[in-house]
Amino acid sequence: MFFSSQPNFLYPDFKDKNNFKLSKNLFRRVRARDSFNAVFSSSLSYTILPGETVEYLSFKQYNDSSYYWAILLLNNILDIHSEWPMTPDEREY
Repeated sequence: MFFSSQPNFLYPDFKDKNNFKLSKNLFRRVRARDSFNAVFSSSLSYTILPGETVEYLSFKQYNDSSYYWAILLLNNILDIHSEWPMTPDEREY
């Protein structure tokens, strides 16, 4: 049920090149609808303080750190290591 909305695609069988297997495209990028994101992001603003992690903000806002993905999704962050605000000491070069 969780993956029912994901699109299907055919990929070649590794043992038989003439055979294809039906699978779910788990690599498809998921994002919030533009209309929802525009309304939601314009109504809430927050300045991330030095040292705050996405898990901390999730716990602060939702009382559950496992909702970190919602913050990343609504802020269009794909790579937390390069797009999340960090101090120069926290950056990996």
